[in-house]
Amino acid sequence: MPYPHTLVHSEHEEKRLWHAANAIPPNGSRLCIKHHYFPSILSERMTLSNFFKKIFSPFLMGNCLGMIVVSLALVFVTLEFLQCYTNHGDNVTMPNMRGLKLDVVEQKLEALGLRCEVVDTGYIDTYVGDVVLEQSVKPGDKIKVGRIIELTINASSARAIALPQLADNCSRREAEAKLKSLGFKSIIIERIQGDQDWVYNVKANGETVQAGTRIPVTTRITLVIGNGAVDEEFNGNDSLDYEIFGPGNEDNDIIEDGGGESLTPSQTPPAE
Repeated sequence: MPYPHTLVHSEHEEKRLWHAANAIPPNGSRLCIKHHYFPSILSERMTLSNFFKKIFSPFLMGNCLGMIVVSLALVFVTLEFLQCYTNHGDNVTMPNMRGLKLDVVEQKLEALGLRCEVVDTGYIDTYVGDVVLEQSVKPGDKIKVGRIIELTINASSARAIALPQLADNCSRREAEAKLKSLGFKSIIIERIQGDQDWVYNVKANGETVQAGTRIPVTTRITLVIGNGAVDEEFNGNDSLDYEIFGPGNEDNDIIEDGGGESLTPSQTPPAE
């Protein structure tokens, strides 16, 4: 017969036997029975009793203290790197560059530790070419050294746009909307006899232009449109009566073969 401690018991059965062993009279054999029959329960109680001792052991506390020191060192190094990388505290005041030539702007920004980049162009006829029209940073703002300032400069001439198909294709309202969306601002109207507000022709500076012609947006565009007065169309039925019934009596003059005067029907001599 195998020894009792070699038997495999379930957890429920093991606890039941534990309580039964506690009922054995204290003759010195109870501890031995517990060690043989219930090793898992004894080890569990021993682990719980030493739990706090293991937590506060010098080895574990040393590891925790080392991780805290390393974490603080990483945070300090990161903050110092960001401060150097972002030039913390090195601020300059953005000047007003509007109306200045591009080469003058580049020199001023370089002296402040800034850089510039042309991103767009516009056109104002009162300004010369390469004059700054807009800047990405407002004058007076505090910015970091080394920042790139985006500029919009004035073009030396107005940009040319291909004229869309307007003649005999749209009304006045549609034509004006298309031209304004392309940048044309000077649009005048010329009226001729025709359908109301229908575009019959397009002129640039007084000359007729075809669709697809590239012209500057500052060009004066003339839209030739109808005034609503349409010519009365010829009706072919007006001459139908003449062709069928011939001319009226008042136009029937009789001319004799021998010449002489023309006689009206009332003057014709009676037949013999």
